[in-house]
Amino acid sequence: MEKSKKGPIRFGKYELTNLIGSEGDFIKIFRGKQIGMGREVELRILTLPGGHKSPFFQRFMQEIKMLATIDHPAVTPVLDQGTVDYKPYYSTSL
Repeated sequence: MEKSKKGPIRFGKYELTNLIGSEGDFIKIFRGKQIGMGREVELRILTLPGGHKSPFFQRFMQEIKMLATIDHPAVTPVLDQGTVDYKPYYSTSL
């Protein structure tokens, strides 16, 4: 993640504007903006050292796949997923 001197943190194709929560010690939840689309999103990022080599990586990836298959009004759909600097993430609408 690259932090600019006057604003949001750059994370791949996103700008992270603020930390809004976490799930345990390893998943950070950010409010951000998808730069190319100009839309506000929520990003969940696995921030564990060793990211893709961690046993939590596989579990996180399974969670993304499971969430992407759910079509229900009470569940926010997954918009995007990927990895930046060995940190997997997924985004949803706010």
